[in-house]
Amino acid sequence: MGPVAAASFAPQEYPVRFALSATAGAIFFLGLILLRSYLGWSYVCDRLLRGTVFYEETGWYDGQLWSKPAAELEKDQIVGTYEVQPILRRLRRTFGLLGCLLGSGYLLWNFL
Repeated sequence: MGPVAAASFAPQEYPVRFALSATAGAIFFLGLILLRSYLGWSYVCDRLLRGTVFYEETGWYDGQLWSKPAAELEKDQIVGTYEVQPILRRLRRTFGLLGCLLGSGYLLWNFL
């Protein structure tokens, strides 16, 4: 995001504003990538933890609900709890960190 920030703020004249705007742009794009990842993992976790799953055979018109057998449900819940939920927690923590960085950059921008 440096070239876009350099078009708005010359790095030699405004080094702090240049760095803050480049960082904000990078955080924005990283946030979009992390949001896509979070939505995908939350979908996987939801399907693992549910007892019934909707699936389509060939198209939207012939979808059915499938009830998982007890042994399959237990295995899926273990995988969802011990493998997928830690990933979701880590992604939420990363979102929090990015939000703190963005907020501190905003406060620093206002004090310039």
